[in-house]
Amino acid sequence: MHTHPQFLDLVLFLKALANGRRIALLQEMEQRELTVEEAAQKVGTRIPPASRHLHILYKAGLTRSQKQGRHVVYRVVPGVSVKKILEFRDQLLENRSKT
Repeated sequence: MHTHPQFLDLVLFLKALANGRRIALLQEMEQRELTVEEAAQKVGTRIPPASRHLHILYKAGLTRSQKQGRHVVYRVVPGVSVKKILEFRDQLLENRSKT
């Protein structure tokens, strides 16, 4: 399936939010930066899946990464609010249940 370029940013954003572990990582990164190893521990998974989760969040523009020594550290982009994202989700679900 081909995504129209006009909607690519929206598709990447929604994909990033379509997984509870990614939302949990965003919530944690609102408080502090995380390495891939810390992310894996936080969401109870191995390093390769945690790395994929962080990459999806990065591609969606929700996080930034920076190399620090032997580690890459991820943090939430300023202005990203998990609370607002969850409120948006709740509004969508509420509207869906009304139809």
